[in-house]
Amino acid sequence: MRAVHCFDNGVKVYDDQLVEAQRLRYAKFNVHEEDEEELFLGLIKKLPVGGIFVSLGSAIGYYALLAKHTRPDLKIHCFEPLDRHRRYLEENIELNGYSKDDFNIHSRAVAPNNDTYLLVDRAFGSFLIKPEDARSRPTSPIESVTLSGIGAMIGSPLIDLVQMDIQGLEALILEDYFSGCSNGSTIQAFLIGTHGESIHERCRVALKQHNYDFVHDEFETLNQPDGILAAVRSHHETPALMAP
Repeated sequence: MRAVHCFDNGVKVYDDQLVEAQRLRYAKFNVHEEDEEELFLGLIKKLPVGGIFVSLGSAIGYYALLAKHTRPDLKIHCFEPLDRHRRYLEENIELNGYSKDDFNIHSRAVAPNNDTYLLVDRAFGSFLIKPEDARSRPTSPIESVTLSGIGAMIGSPLIDLVQMDIQGLEALILEDYFSGCSNGSTIQAFLIGTHGESIHERCRVALKQHNYDFVHDEFETLNQPDGILAAVRSHHETPALMAP
């Protein structure tokens, strides 16, 4: 029988899907990312009834499962281009007592533009590159969609929360979304894992320039490798999210 790791919040995943660094981190504080957990739950709990949550870089599904566990009414879309992680996500959906029909799983990557990209498989650190940058690295072709194109793809111009963990492309993707090519889609709130100080600052500038108020702004986190930016559109009627 496969060993199961059960987080303190009730989410379960198969232990053989984890890497050793994660097991060591969970032994100290048994949630996926100690610095982000409470922030994520606060955002999820304040979404409107039947709201839309989009997870970019869903991996094995921790945050998608936590969202469903916390708010069963939400419509959840998972974008995960790595075949292995999508398979793990489906296993964990069943492990947690849900049906695949409770989630919308998309195999496309989210990219900064409509250029062709390749996927470099680095497990939880997988990332996209352009073909000319592949050199001798093993890659696989991947279909992609821009952030501005997600609304049309999922059939809703309004998205209540986008969580983004995409290994270094977050600034380029945000800047493309805000370039005037959003195709009428509106994202009410962002929760972004930033990979590097310059990327964090570029994301911060893009959000501020387009009238988002910051819920959380932390480049150097104590207990996880990524920085955190959380922001809500300034006219979005969720004042409780702005509490310190």
